[in-house]
Amino acid sequence: MKKIRAFIQKFNRDNHLVFLLAVVFVISRIILSALGFKFGMDFLNTAWQTVDTWLLRTDLVRSIWYLHSQPPFFNLFIGIGLKLFPVHYAVFFEIIFHLLGLILAVCLYYIAKNLTNNRWLSFWCSLVFVLSPSLLLFEYF
Repeated sequence: MKKIRAFIQKFNRDNHLVFLLAVVFVISRIILSALGFKFGMDFLNTAWQTVDTWLLRTDLVRSIWYLHSQPPFFNLFIGIGLKLFPVHYAVFFEIIFHLLGLILAVCLYYIAKNLTNNRWLSFWCSLVFVLSPSLLLFEYF
């Protein structure tokens, strides 16, 4: 019982830092969108990993089955997104990729915390990652 109580107290101490990290992530993305930065959708047409979007929209299963040299699960994800949201697929992909970025930042915090056992150092490392210009440019272009 003492171990469970200690784990809950330790988890509660980290919650405010993870929440603050998430707030900074969301606010920074809102500010970038307000400044005119657009989410980069070029990966649908220019990346060699993705199957042609016409094939993914019209014949998803055979495209994944026969063109398995490209990443099949990534193309399956793209194909499902294109089929579920045929008109507003850019909004869907932007939301999903931003959620994945937030999950990556939180995971980085917990990994750094387990390696260093220092909450504040882990928070600052994760914050530098979230606000780094290279990540922002990679995310939006």
